[in-house]
Amino acid sequence: MKKAIFETLSYFDIFHYPLTKEELYFFLWKESGKVHKNIFFDELSSLVEKKEIGEKNGLYFLLGSEIAIENRMEKEWVLHEKIKRARRAVIILQYIPYIRAVFLCNQFFVSTRNTSDIDVLIITHPKRIWIVRFFSLLFMGLFRMRIKKGKEKDKICLSFFVAEDSLDFSSLALPEKDIYLAYWIVNLVPLLDLQNIYQRILKENKYWLKRFFPHIREEYVFHPLLRVKENKVIKYIRIFFERGWRAGYGDLVQEQMKDMQKKKLERNNLLRDTEDKSIVVNDHMLKFHINDRRLFYKNEWIKKIELYGQK
Repeated sequence: MKKAIFETLSYFDIFHYPLTKEELYFFLWKESGKVHKNIFFDELSSLVEKKEIGEKNGLYFLLGSEIAIENRMEKEWVLHEKIKRARRAVIILQYIPYIRAVFLCNQFFVSTRNTSDIDVLIITHPKRIWIVRFFSLLFMGLFRMRIKKGKEKDKICLSFFVAEDSLDFSSLALPEKDIYLAYWIVNLVPLLDLQNIYQRILKENKYWLKRFFPHIREEYVFHPLLRVKENKVIKYIRIFFERGWRAGYGDLVQEQMKDMQKKKLERNNLLRDTEDKSIVVNDHMLKFHINDRRLFYKNEWIKKIELYGQK
């Protein structure tokens, strides 16, 4: 268990983010099964008493990383403002036909900084991903919320769309342990979830996530400050277009918008899948993480384990 605690704290130390004991238990990177909470908390207290890890104000961290406490406290107001911005964006996005869910992603609470943009994952109807992407880009552009080069702060980054029949993310994983992708999934924050997509993501990825996170929760309790309630008027507007665009006509609109967007992607040299899956372009997934740092974070994590694991 000591090894698991060090490995978990080592990962979050990359982002200067200490954890409460409840968070540490939930996020515990442990490949050998569950451990009872009381036993875990006793082990945690023992490590603090032996001065093998640090604890302050109920937050746990690697020795020498006390400054992470201040970093987490300073994030509170930053996150508050970005959440307000994200909720405003989702209120607009819910007008879009065939949209099913919008999540804050890229470990929003862990890695967000004052200068950061706001990364979202958008889940769509299985055969309408190009329609949803088109209108997402259009609406965010019209409301000046879309990310632009040199103007990233507080803008909405629309770089990841997934159809609801392709919620298994294991195909994106790096060889061996893709720790960033694993934590990326369990740190998704639902803002709008019209069809319990969050539970479905956990179910689709349960087999390989349970290998690393034995204590993972299988449901998400919406916080009132995060959840965007579905507006009934907007719902009927969305349903009106979905019914009008079903079957053959909807397929035609999908193909037209697909062709239009593919031409632009080709001009920007983005119309190809990369070996590391940083870019994926097909009718089930549109992923444009050009600056994919998963391998960097994995290597940093390994370095920290080697450094602190010997103490």
